[in-house]
Amino acid sequence: MKNTFRELLEEEIESNRNNDFPPEPIRDAVKTKSSLKAKLLKFVFTLRGQLKKTPEIEEYFSRFDNLFGLLADSHSKDLLIKLVAFRKLGQKKYRLPRFYDRFHENVDDLKKHIDYATTVKVEPNRWVMGLANIKPLGFDISLYSTPIGIYVDFVLQQYRYKNGNTEIKANEGDVVLDLGGFTGDTALYFSHLVGATGKVFSFEFIPSNLKILEKNLSLNNHLSSNIKVVKRPVWIKPGLKIYFTDKGPASRLKTAKPLKFDGMCESVSIDDFVRSEKLEKVDFIKMDIEGAELPALKGAESTIRRFKPNLAIAVYHSLDDFVNIPAFIDSLDLKYRFYLDHFTTGKNETILYCTQN
Repeated sequence: MKNTFRELLEEEIESNRNNDFPPEPIRDAVKTKSSLKAKLLKFVFTLRGQLKKTPEIEEYFSRFDNLFGLLADSHSKDLLIKLVAFRKLGQKKYRLPRFYDRFHENVDDLKKHIDYATTVKVEPNRWVMGLANIKPLGFDISLYSTPIGIYVDFVLQQYRYKNGNTEIKANEGDVVLDLGGFTGDTALYFSHLVGATGKVFSFEFIPSNLKILEKNLSLNNHLSSNIKVVKRPVWIKPGLKIYFTDKGPASRLKTAKPLKFDGMCESVSIDDFVRSEKLEKVDFIKMDIEGAELPALKGAESTIRRFKPNLAIAVYHSLDDFVNIPAFIDSLDLKYRFYLDHFTTGKNETILYCTQN
């Protein structure tokens, strides 16, 4: 019986090696004034979706053993094998579980909740977000969003882990640190969960994201009163100069001054922020900050040791994150249990959950 990660992975790869799937459908999620630009963007998205073989992933096979051993349930272990097989084989030969859950059809169905007569653009990608009313989905929220954004955040609820009797989520009265506020969608999601007795600190500093975030908060005064926006990047230490190029949701940080950049901010660490705000508890930390998760976690070590919050950390930005982020959390020796879930049909939106509950 095969039971090691390497054996199970090799079996999964071998059993799918001869597949030849057609390309996944491309939705009209991008609208620009220029039809040529729209076609170019679609072409780029197609190339991104057709993940080609990456031989270097084999260097990580043995390193995934540690994460495989840490994962606390069979769903998470099986998913890790599938995610690595997908990154090895690509979409032409492999389909992730969400594809078989009618992912694309369900996303398309959500267009009925969006009014495209009132829109905002996400610069510089020029995505169009319509005004969505998601009360029929169980959330008394209106916001500018896309169908896939609504589906992932509010239908699948990617910052909640639910499998069998295990559930990891923000609860009423919780204090939540929302790292990677983007357009305020997750801040509103957490605000709905924690209620008037809870608090959400949403960290976002990219100008184009903040414009939409502020619009979305203004649409939801009944929720925004318990949300505080922190307009600083999160890093290991406070007070460091952080340079950024504004690419909307794909903006990245650099600590060394690049030749070209759009702006500079001073960093904040979670530990320093918790001290300055005199927080008496932190219950839930969510991070999706484009590859800066590990530095942010290292800057939150005292907070994690003190409060032992539930964690929902994006690990999909690099293969290093898959192995280094859980290894760091485990090194704290706080007896966390680890779980994994994934929320798209491509490589994006893999979340690592950690809990002591």
